[in-house]
Amino acid sequence: MFAAVTVFVITIILTILAQSAAVTALKQQINSNSSSPSPSSSSFPNLLTLNKIFKQTENPVVHIEANQTENATALGSGFVYDSLGHIITNDHVVGIAKIAKVNFADGSSYAAKVISADPINVIAKKSSTLKQLPSKPTDFPGNDPSVLQIHAFKSVQDSVGQYHIRGEVVNLSNKTLLYPKVSAILFDKSDSPVGSAKPWFVSGLKLIPNSSGTFDLVVGQNELSGKPTSYRLSFTYTSR
Repeated sequence: MFAAVTVFVITIILTILAQSAAVTALKQQINSNSSSPSPSSSSFPNLLTLNKIFKQTENPVVHIEANQTENATALGSGFVYDSLGHIITNDHVVGIAKIAKVNFADGSSYAAKVISADPINVIAKKSSTLKQLPSKPTDFPGNDPSVLQIHAFKSVQDSVGQYHIRGEVVNLSNKTLLYPKVSAILFDKSDSPVGSAKPWFVSGLKLIPNSSGTFDLVVGQNELSGKPTSYRLSFTYTSR
């Protein structure tokens, strides 16, 4: 399961600001592994058990804390990508934060800075995509679709079957929109609803006039009653 998780979460790269003992240990482990011969078919009876695999791979797994705002902290997991201390995690874990706290399995913690981000693409995604249906006036507060401009980037299915719907909304009004959320209803090929994405905050938690924010909706297989082929977005917010 660990291998599957680390495949589809590749969207944010951080780098450790201080050289940690955990990273140093990982360097030694990587160098040791690179010098070991590849297993041959004759060695299959001696392959590692799942418990041993977990024990040997738990050190690269980290817990990440990122302050999105003064009152909102995002939590998530990631993994050490290389011996230079680069770490990979979900885009929504880091969001707009520039600095994150990284906690290692040995109890040590270090500050890390965001050096690269890709809020759109999913690594190792399947070819299955969803068609975006136009939102209806009733999908907007006050039945007013003129307030928001919608850009849906991608809707794809990842390697473990989850559907990701990513996009951007722009505030076209002259008011600040507070706590904007995006949700989606998913439909099958006969246009019958088969599931929905839970409401997700737009990045930044508020949109001033002419500003934009991104969203990333996720729907798991266990939340669907059929195979989706399309989706429709809806929105909530308060204005001032």
